[in-house]
Amino acid sequence: MSNYITITLLNIDTDSFYYLSCGINGCKKKVVQTTKDNATNYYCEKCQKICLQSKPRYLLKADIADETNQLSVLIPDEQAKKILNCPVEYLLTLFGNKPDEAYSKLLEPTQMKFNVLLNMKSNKFNNIVKKQYFINDLKKS
Repeated sequence: MSNYITITLLNIDTDSFYYLSCGINGCKKKVVQTTKDNATNYYCEKCQKICLQSKPRYLLKADIADETNQLSVLIPDEQAKKILNCPVEYLLTLFGNKPDEAYSKLLEPTQMKFNVLLNMKSNKFNNIVKKQYFINDLKKS
C-alpha cells in the first residue's frame, strides 16, 4: 500500500520549469539541440535519432515541507499539470506575451497543501551518490 503525505508547496523555481522532450514512439527523454549546416535540430540520445517535433514538458523544481522536514523535489509533467491547471504550452505562450502574468500563474500554487506520493532515486556521479526526490502522484488536499 502506498503512503501519501500531506505537504505544503513552498517554492517553485521559475527559471527552469520545463524541458523539450523527444516524442518518438512515446519517448519522454530530454532532447539535445544540435546545429548542422545552419539548421537546428533536436537529438534524442535514448532513441539515437533526430527528433523532428520536440514537445515541451513540465519538470518543476520545487521545495516542499511537512510538519517535520523540508525537501527539494522534482515534479514531472503529469503532476505539474494538476498543480498548475494548465498545459505547459499555455504557460510558454503566456511568458511570450504577458511575463508578469505567467510568473504569477507559476507561483500561484505556493503555500497550497497537497497529498503526495514521493519516490527517491539515487544517482552516482564521480563516486558521489546524490539522492533525487520525485512526486509520483499528487492530490489536492
